[in-house]
Amino acid sequence: MFSKYTILIAEDFEGQHELLANELKKNNTEVFICQNKDINLEIGAIKYSPEIIILNCCLLGYQKTVSFIERLKSNGIHPVFYNIYTYEDSEIIGQLLDSGSVISISVPYSAPAVCEHIMQRLEELPLDIPAFKEMVHKAVSDFVIATKVSPNSDGYSYLVDCIFNMLMNYHGKVSLKSQLYPETAEKYDKNVHCIEHSIRTAINSAWKKLSDEDKRKHFPVCAESGVKPTNSVYIAQAVELIKEKYMDIFIKYYKTNGH
Repeated sequence: MFSKYTILIAEDFEGQHELLANELKKNNTEVFICQNKDINLEIGAIKYSPEIIILNCCLLGYQKTVSFIERLKSNGIHPVFYNIYTYEDSEIIGQLLDSGSVISISVPYSAPAVCEHIMQRLEELPLDIPAFKEMVHKAVSDFVIATKVSPNSDGYSYLVDCIFNMLMNYHGKVSLKSQLYPETAEKYDKNVHCIEHSIRTAINSAWKKLSDEDKRKHFPVCAESGVKPTNSVYIAQAVELIKEKYMDIFIKYYKTNGH
């Protein structure tokens, strides 16, 4: 599953990296831990392409740190670096800070405070729109499959497209009949009635297969009333749940795209 941000943390002897990792995970980040060695850090950086790398530059050494940073740049990887150091080395820290690429924090430190600083810094980074769209599309597909809509049905593809299109292009607010259905029909070279009917058929079939527990989980109002969701109710619920889960990123995406 797409994670909001990816962070690579080098181990330290005091174990504070574990406290920081736990705080970061609470903020919907994907955290990977490796040894504080240039080869391990480089492998992790190339594999995960993190937005943040947290390491002990003093322990690694100035030359190795600078060489490591340059190698990442040559591979198109440009993370923000946090230097969590365990002893004062003013010369190394000064040189690194002069480069403007490393933020240094001494231990012991407050994991929640450092996490807050990192999250603020991450919010300033530009959004990776292709990765975000891929994440949203997968989230939509996962929701539709979880509600027992068969991927083999025509309605599945139409439903996924309608939900995805509403999320990405209409800020979650749009008319099905005047905009979403016609756009989906044009994509698949179908008429609007076919799109609407196929989606309705897929939802009705899926509703019969859903357990009472899953009905309450995905469609609490419908489960309470005993009425199956209409096309508009199903799509609106999917949009609401996915937007709620990734609200901060959607806000950034809408602002970036002029919504």
